[in-house]
Amino acid sequence: MIAIYRGKKYNVSKGLSNNDWIVLTSDTKDGGFSNYIDSWGEEFDDFFSKNVKMEELDYLYSIHYEIQYKGHSFHVSSGMIRRNVEKDWFEIIPSANQNQIKDELGFKQINKLEWAKEISRKDIEVLKIVETPLGIFKDQGVKVKSLEGQAIDNFLNSIEQRG
Repeated sequence: MIAIYRGKKYNVSKGLSNNDWIVLTSDTKDGGFSNYIDSWGEEFDDFFSKNVKMEELDYLYSIHYEIQYKGHSFHVSSGMIRRNVEKDWFEIIPSANQNQIKDELGFKQINKLEWAKEISRKDIEVLKIVETPLGIFKDQGVKVKSLEGQAIDNFLNSIEQRG
């Protein structure tokens, strides 16, 4: 999950279970942030957190990615992270209504009910960034941004390494 708080984007480590507190995390010690303490009680001096009420947020959402491959849109299951981008490795999975095409497109069965296919950047026709609002923001509607060509490369190059 991602939150916009006082105009700045933060990752969310906890929240929505009781709809009371959202835990924002940051690499910088912004106003009101404290050293992050993990579930084992270890305190970090280079990672910070702040508890806020959902009502204090400007916006709260999740992001998932879809790839258009051979004219069909598939969910990206591999995670849009720097390591995968550097390896030029993306894994896509078909939805339940794509059973007819999974065989003809070379998807492999990975367990009893799941199929997947590994592809590389050259196979990506369109990359869709799907932003779904959450909590009190859920009625604001899903936002989809479609990238093609150089815009895909620019986006992939902008993905940062996570510690």
